[in-house]
Amino acid sequence: MDCIFCKIIRKEIPCHIIQETENVIAFLDSFPKGYGHILVLPKKHWQFFHEIPINILEEINLVTNNIAKKLYQHRKKSYNIISNNGEEAGQSVFHFHVHILPREKDDNAIIFSHGNEKNQNYQLEKIAEEIKKIIIDYN
Repeated sequence: MDCIFCKIIRKEIPCHIIQETENVIAFLDSFPKGYGHILVLPKKHWQFFHEIPINILEEINLVTNNIAKKLYQHRKKSYNIISNNGEEAGQSVFHFHVHILPREKDDNAIIFSHGNEKNQNYQLEKIAEEIKKIIIDYN
């Protein structure tokens, strides 16, 4: 596989590992959006969140939680946990990963926030029904 993250996992490309388990690796982002920007990813190549088996997702969650909790306890700083799934969502390396981005006041890093317009209730009801139908149809 020619994936840059797979090459890092195989130790073909050096990185600064923060934590590693049997199925998960966490390392500093080489192109950080802020001080201490960390990537957490499965060692096996999957592109999307929904492709990953639950036990591996649990391990990713444990590593992500451990790092975020300890960084917060030590630095008392805010942080973002972000995962982009697919090109339209901003994914640029197509190996699933989670970003842990410690935040500083006025750091100009990306912030995900609520939209400016509130949907009318009938729109929310319609959207909810459409999504529920999709989920039921694919069970």
